[in-house]
Amino acid sequence: MVREEARRYAFELRIAEPVKVTTVAPTGSIAKLPGVTEGIHPIYARHFIRRVRFSMPDPAQAKTIRDFEAQGYEVEQCVYDQSGNTYVVAFPMKEKLVAEVEGLGFDPKIVESADELSLHEMLAF
Repeated sequence: MVREEARRYAFELRIAEPVKVTTVAPTGSIAKLPGVTEGIHPIYARHFIRRVRFSMPDPAQAKTIRDFEAQGYEVEQCVYDQSGNTYVVAFPMKEKLVAEVEGLGFDPKIVESADELSLHEMLAF
């Protein structure tokens, strides 16, 4: 049924038929951009550090790195790039769902993170 619907919808949109139609991706940068959930998984943590890589040879990115450093963000050379051309900025983050729950006046502890769930709860989720 899923494959048939994917085929029908792709035809309607006049695009190539999708290859992957029966899975939910566990992670993804695309979901991080608008700050939405990454599929059906529980949140990783209420608070975390998001590390973003920047390229020093690009003048605009180099300026961005300097600006973040001036604002007090942790900036370090990327350990995976031996050329020294990549730097990483660490951003302390609050999970969007947690912020929304707090905004509604609820205790953020009602939002369970992955490390707080048992294997059975994870599978039920």
